[in-house]
Amino acid sequence: MPLPIHRPFRVVSNTPLCNGSFSLVIEPADNEPLFSFLAGQWVMVHLLNDDGSSWGKAAFSIANAPSEAHGKIELAIKIYGDYTHKASQLKVGDAVKVQGPYGVFTLRQSPDPLILLAAGIGIAPLRSMLRESLKIDPRRPITLFYTNREPDAIAYAQEFWQLASEHSNIKLVFILTGSRIPEDWKVEAGRLNTAMLEKHIVDFTHAEYATCGPREFMDGIKAMLEAKGVDVKAKLKKELFS
Repeated sequence: MPLPIHRPFRVVSNTPLCNGSFSLVIEPADNEPLFSFLAGQWVMVHLLNDDGSSWGKAAFSIANAPSEAHGKIELAIKIYGDYTHKASQLKVGDAVKVQGPYGVFTLRQSPDPLILLAAGIGIAPLRSMLRESLKIDPRRPITLFYTNREPDAIAYAQEFWQLASEHSNIKLVFILTGSRIPEDWKVEAGRLNTAMLEKHIVDFTHAEYATCGPREFMDGIKAMLEAKGVDVKAKLKKELFS
């Protein structure tokens, strides 16, 4: 169930995540346990004026897995306007208020392979799904397609490399659309297309899909999967990131 409006939280850490984005970790400040949430859900975060009133609010997906929360939630935030710039200046101990969790973009339990497709900071809820899936079923095949313009825009890059090296059932497909691609990186170049999907997906119809990113990106994913015979109404879950 959603929590009452404006539950007090405090900042635990605020650290750079990648070029133009940061990781904000917050915890309840009312001496009550953290709410239960599902991988893929989101919260509304209110930044505060000096008198404690709401300065502004924005919705962010929870980036950490429920089984790894330990009383805290992590938000992956891209700096693109006044609100996110102000949020990037938050310091340890600063107060915010939170509503939620909300959303039906959640991890579906299935023996079928899990295919995750993210663009930019849309990786946040999919990171939660990936890490939670590993806890629930460590053997479930997972493929992560993650597209960004440049290498320094990849959030959680080293973490994903590490997970892929430790788990043979995880396939990591970084896609770079810019011109600066390190020579020693094994990545796909250019926009995500059907040929890339065919290269890395063995059986399109026996898989579960989740995608998060800008509308154009997700519309393209939907069209490509439909063309491959996927029942997108049953098999594809989507979450829009502007």
